[in-house]
Amino acid sequence: MSRPPLPPFDEASAREKVRLAEDGWNSRDPAKVALAYTEDTRWRNRAEFPRGRDEARVFLERKWARELDYRLIKELWAFSGNRIAVRYAYEYHDDSGNWYRAYGNENWEFAPDGLMRNRHASINEHPISEEERKFRWPLGRRPDVLVSSLEISMPFYDALLPLIGFDEIRPHVWKNADRFFIQFREAHQGTSPYDRYGAGMNHIGFGAPDPQTVVLIRDRMGAL
Repeated sequence: MSRPPLPPFDEASAREKVRLAEDGWNSRDPAKVALAYTEDTRWRNRAEFPRGRDEARVFLERKWARELDYRLIKELWAFSGNRIAVRYAYEYHDDSGNWYRAYGNENWEFAPDGLMRNRHASINEHPISEEERKFRWPLGRRPDVLVSSLEISMPFYDALLPLIGFDEIRPHVWKNADRFFIQFREAHQGTSPYDRYGAGMNHIGFGAPDPQTVVLIRDRMGAL
């Protein structure tokens, strides 16, 4: 069973591979996530060294039994041939309600069928308060903003987002100082609005520091 996209990777397929891995881990489903790895996969995760898919699955069962309300963001760092490097951050709390944020780097190597053969992870974490949390989307996949046409929609968002503290880090991907990401994608053809791959979101809201800023943004956007 192959697991596209397959190596060798270009930038687009490497970014897709990273997002698929993020989506899988945000499912917090050990059996499902383990299927993305070869039967003989080799891991280094902090000071643990799972060998094989079954040990990886058991490791993930322990991880998500301990790391509750887990939310993860991964970013592509580098790629070459069948290898990808990523950096990432995630937040979780323990069973006593104590919150943590972890930062890490991973090196991945893939088999020709797209399954991950080697995973080497280095991770550091520190305690945070509930108020310091940055990843607050509903549990599961990190939301995208799906639009019917990037060509039509992006001039509006390209004008709006800098006014409310976002910087474009690559085409159609924006981030603010709190590491809140917004990614715009074009909806799939033939989908209905609010389908998983259809245009629209049920709700997205932005904040402003004061009423005067709201008026400024209104006036600037109205002049487009």
